[in-house]
Formats: sequence, C-alpha cells, structure tokens
Amino acid sequence: MKLLLLLLFCTIFAGTMVEASWASKYTSRAPTEASPQKRVLPGGVSLIVHEDHTDELVAVHIWIAAGSRDETDDIRGTSHFIEHLVFKGTAARGPGQIDRELDALGAENNALTSYDFTAYTVIGPSSAFSAMLEVQVDMVLNPAFDPIELEKEREIILEEIRQEEDIPQSVQWDMLTDMAYPNHPYRLPIIGTVASIKEIPRKSIVEYHRTMYVPANITVVVTGDVREDAVAKEVEKAFSQCVSFAPPSRKVVLEMSNQNQRRQAKEMDVTRSYLALGYPGVSASERDFFALEVAAAFLGQGPGSYLVHRLKDELALVDSIECQNWAPRSRGLIIIEAVMPPENLEAVEMALIRELEAVKSMTPGENEFKRARAVALAHHLFQTETYDQKAEMIGALDNAASLQVFDKYNDHLRSVTSADLERVFKKYLTLDNDSIAIIKPAKAGFEPVKAGFEPAITDFKPAKSGSKPPETGGEESR
Repeated sequence: MKLLLLLLFCTIFAGTMVEASWASKYTSRAPTEASPQKRVLPGGVSLIVHEDHTDELVAVHIWIAAGSRDETDDIRGTSHFIEHLVFKGTAARGPGQIDRELDALGAENNALTSYDFTAYTVIGPSSAFSAMLEVQVDMVLNPAFDPIELEKEREIILEEIRQEEDIPQSVQWDMLTDMAYPNHPYRLPIIGTVASIKEIPRKSIVEYHRTMYVPANITVVVTGDVREDAVAKEVEKAFSQCVSFAPPSRKVVLEMSNQNQRRQAKEMDVTRSYLALGYPGVSASERDFFALEVAAAFLGQGPGSYLVHRLKDELALVDSIECQNWAPRSRGLIIIEAVMPPENLEAVEMALIRELEAVKSMTPGENEFKRARAVALAHHLFQTETYDQKAEMIGALDNAASLQVFDKYNDHLRSVTSADLERVFKKYLTLDNDSIAIIKPAKAGFEPVKAGFEPAITDFKPAKSGSKPPETGGEESR
C-alpha cells in the first residue's frame, strides 16, 4: 500500500528548469475540452462533469466528505476500514465479483482515504459508462460488511500499520502532524492505531457508513468522453434509492499558530538521517495558496531550486531536499524534507535555518522567479494529464476549496508576482512557529560535521539539466 501522506497537494515535482515558453504551450484547453460543470441533483448528490472527447475513455470518481477528521476516538481508522470493505461485496455481488465485472468491462478501480474525504475511482471505456457507474454505486452504497471479510481486512490493516511503523518517512509524518496540530484531528493517523482497529465493532462501522454515506456528503466527478446532460440522468437514476438526510455537521477546529518551536527526534533502524521542518501554511481556499505553490517550487522543487542548489550542490550536505505546500481543507503546512548522512544532521539543520532566514530578506531574481512559477504550473499540468488524474484533482480541490479553484488554477498561478513571493516568505517562514521532526540511526558511530559557512543572499545561478515528470502517490485500496 502506497502511503497517502500529503494528499494530492504534496506530490513532489522532481523536474528542473522549465521555460515559461514551454509551459505556456500547454495552458490552453484542447478544442474538445470544456470547463467542468457542477450541479446538485434532485436527490441531493452533487455532480461535476468535465467533458473531453480526445479519447474514448471516462473516469468516474465518487467522493465522500468523510475522512479521518470526522471520526471519534473510539472509531479511529473507520473511514479507511470502510474503504477496504466496500470492495468485498454487496447484497447483490459476492466477494471478488466487483473486480471481475469491472475487469470484463476493461475498467480499473481504486480508492483512497484522507483526512478530509474518501474517494472511489474507476476508469474505462466511455461505452461502458453506465455499467461502470452501476457497479461503482452499488459498491459504495450497499457494502455487505460480511463478518468474515471484515475480520480478514482487520488483520490486513493491522499489518499495514505495523509496516508503516518501519518506514521512516511515515513515522516522521506522524511526528510532524502531532506537533503542528495539537488540537486538530490532522494530528492523528488516517489509518488508525493498532488499539483502535482491534476494537472497532462491526456495528460501529455500519453506523458510520449509514450516517456519512448520504447524498449531501457525496460528489460524483466524471471526466472524459461523455455528455453532461446524459451523465446527469444516469447519475440521478443510479442514486435514486439513496436515503437522503442531513449528515453530522463537521466540527470547525481553529488551529492556532504554535507560538514556539516544537521538536521531536526518534531513533530507528536506518542508515541515513531524515529531517522534516513544517511551518503553518494555508488551506486551498485561501488567498496565499497559489503564492505558496510558487514559493515551494522556488525553495525545493527540482535541481534548479534554491535549497537544492545550496544544500545539495554547493555545500554537499544532503542526499536530497524538497519543499511542498500541503493545503488541505483546514490550515496546511509548508514542509521541507531532507535526507542526509547521519554525521551531517546538525550541519543541515543549522544550514537550513540560516538559508530560510536569508530567503526572507531576499528579492528573488527574475529568472529564478519565472522558473519557480513555470515549475508550479508544469507540476499542475503533469498531475492532470489523464482523465483519471484530472478527476482526482477536481475532486480534491472541490473538497478542499471549490471547483473554481481548479477551473482557474493556471490563471491564479500566472498572476503570482515576485512581490508575492517576498511577502509570503516573510509571513510564513517564522522560526518560532516551526515544527521539526528528526529520524536518525539507532547506532551513531560517526563524528558530526560542523557547519562553517554563510548563507547565500544574492541571486544564484543553478546548473541546467533535463526535467522529468513528477512522482505521484496514492493509497491503493487492496
């Protein structure tokens, strides 16, 4: 199971210098592609359709506004547990039949669970849209929660938790969110804990599904070779038996700034050291979201970025370093992650703090700013290349903010200025607000390297090299 640690907004762009002229070639929609349209159907289900007739394919995603943030302490991990269980059969379809039917249609399905949502996805030939939709809706609305299958999945999830405890990046993420969100459910693992998964009874899972999987919480996203009006009729019919009542209102938790630096360190059976630094950021619906997307690209996305140039290329302190702007439904994080030889840990931490302080007094050079903005734009383009990726991005941004954020994404990125970068660097990179999570080897056996350098506060001239597509992550359903 791949870890969905940073939702859709934390995908790391591994590319380098992207010329603005290259990016502009791909910012206009193809003649066959229209803006996505959203409506609320008579039964209460929301529908977003994005027509694109380039290929004879269609992606159908069902998004449920129910994630780990909606769980109480006694049922931690239930959203993810249900994600596993819906694939195990319904009243009309036994275990394995869902996969067999979709495979016979030439379709592929998957699912993911996050803090804010659970999503079920299927992609296949547009000629099979009606059949795919019927299977998908039956699976999501009518899971059997067979007791035998439930206990099998309980053991699988417990093993997933144990495996994550051996992955340094996973442990580090839990440490970081624990510090950054002391009063918010984002501090708790999506997958639950060994204790909670062992104790969740079937009746609680059934009740959570009955309460949360209701029309007001459901958004269907359809992208590809379809017609909006025809899709609306099919989706309305497919959900006609779904009982409509108001789901529980989500608690609004205002996560205050840390007010002081927080730090956690842990030893593991690893050979490298891992450092993650998080600053309080914004949600995807806030004004500074797009400026922080460009700021993250400037700081640590690709070989041409500032921190990669300084800490990796010039100072040779790290194996890798990257920056991400995680912007979920509630306040997010600006995250910088580095991997290094253990003896360099102290020097890297000192260097990172110095460089970030220097950035706050820096005026980005025109070339470096244009590069960062082009990288942020290319990042988004790479993430929406296929119908399936596009449906995922639409669903995620609609859940975290609004459909308009997706529709105007490129325009908002292009409107970011160098002055915006200077402003958000000063506003968000605040030392007394950061959280630092460190993983280091259990056995040292080395002499720490001392940092003896000054930060670069002038324009830098990174070497040029070829770019490559971003690395993406998603949580597989089985």
